[in-house]
Amino acid sequence: MIADPICSMFIAVLIIVSIIPLMKDSLGVLMQRSPSSLDYTLPTSLQRVYELEGVVQMHDAHFWTLCTGTYYGTLTLDVMAGTDTRRTLAAARNILIQAGLTHVTIELNQMD
Repeated sequence: MIADPICSMFIAVLIIVSIIPLMKDSLGVLMQRSPSSLDYTLPTSLQRVYELEGVVQMHDAHFWTLCTGTYYGTLTLDVMAGTDTRRTLAAARNILIQAGLTHVTIELNQMD
């Protein structure tokens, strides 16, 4: 008689423990948190983008995930006048894709 409630409690604890990672991931997606899997590669990649030829300033960098394994990012770069914007845009995009982003939008502003 006592075994039934004990087994029920044990199963309930197992279910709760097993859904904690799922809830954590779901909450991160809903809050549009920066992906934790990019915590180590993203700062280095952003530094590489900042060091590209002609880049004066980098701002409005936002990175998030909509589902596990799909990472989005937006970034604004201010570049010097006369900079080859297509080349800078392609280089910055490649750096961020190599860092693990799947969708990247980069806005370039030419400084006068």
